[in-house]
Amino acid sequence: MPDKTLKILLYHMKEGLNNYLITGDLKWLKQAQKAEARIIELNSNPNQMWVTEGSI
Repeated sequence: MPDKTLKILLYHMKEGLNNYLITGDLKWLKQAQKAEARIIELNSNPNQMWVTEGSI
């Protein structure tokens, strides 16, 4: 997975967790879980090597 892709996903994961801890709103936890699932998916499927903001 390219570094830029990983950085985007890690950013969304971090922001989602931080916002969830601050607000308690489950939408932020879901965003973090979605980013985590995408990291796992991309690591297991080398044919999908990119991510865009809309796919998170």
